[in-house]
Amino acid sequence: MHKHNTLKVAITGGIASGKSEAINYFQKKGNKVIDLDQISHNLTDKDPDIIQMISKLFGKEVIDDKGRVDRAKLGNIVFNNRTKLHELEKILHPVIRESMINQIKSCEDKIIFIEFQLLNKKDILCFFDHVILITSSKKKQTERIKNSRRKSEKYISDIIHNQSSNYDRRKLLENSSFDEIENNSSLSDFYYKLENVYSKLINF
Repeated sequence: MHKHNTLKVAITGGIASGKSEAINYFQKKGNKVIDLDQISHNLTDKDPDIIQMISKLFGKEVIDDKGRVDRAKLGNIVFNNRTKLHELEKILHPVIRESMINQIKSCEDKIIFIEFQLLNKKDILCFFDHVILITSSKKKQTERIKNSRRKSEKYISDIIHNQSSNYDRRKLLENSSFDEIENNSSLSDFYYKLENVYSKLINF
């Protein structure tokens, strides 16, 4: 019987903190990674049941002419409406979680990295052996979003405001095994910090 002892490492942090950069870094080292955003996109693009449930709940106008969920339109609806956001999460989260668990179960690698944007509930922490929390200043986050997404200051500050704060994330993780990496400097500095954490993890 195969002895399953893959180290499950979640990567979390606010928007534009550097999660995707970290995931790419670990992937280039030959590690398996799971991007929960990608699972979510696949569901809203291809899963007929999910698409139908979202259409029923939010109206046919959130479905594009190719029959996929228009994420920008849906995002605008749930952005400032917590009730609608919770309704959407009720549809997506159980399926995303199931997909994540299946991928973790079938992994036989030494380490698997999972990018987890909304790591904000205690019950999800039990899936992971270790968490890497990536933090950035609001100034840096704003700068990065501006450069990559061309959004207004107001829109950016609303997004950052709507997310958990770094303080809340630390509080949630205080009884868990975790490393915090601050990403406010250069990319090479960020890579250096990631490498230090990685060296520790491969000897975990």
